[in-house]
Amino acid sequence: TWTIAKRRRQLADFPGAKVILDQIEKGPPRKRVGIKSTGSCPRSGAEIQSGRDEKGRIIGKVTSGCPAPSLKLLNVGMAYVETPLSKVGNKVNVN
Repeated sequence: TWTIAKRRRQLADFPGAKVILDQIEKGPPRKRVGIKSTGSCPRSGAEIQSGRDEKGRIIGKVTSGCPAPSLKLLNVGMAYVETPLSKVGNKVNVN
């Protein structure tokens, strides 16, 4: 967790201040999540679609993936998805 001193927040005199202060106020637009796949291994750059949305709206992208035999899972990966859809147990489709 990052801490920004009150004076620096007020002055906004640091690199990326506008983006960081906006995210502190409103929350981040996307979050990093872990994913489990029962299909093929998730590949970097693969699009993630909402499993709840019939239209299959794109909600994020995979950043990495690999087999996970020691976890007794077929494949695992990491991705960034929209914050409201980043809850544990949320079903998604990786293309």
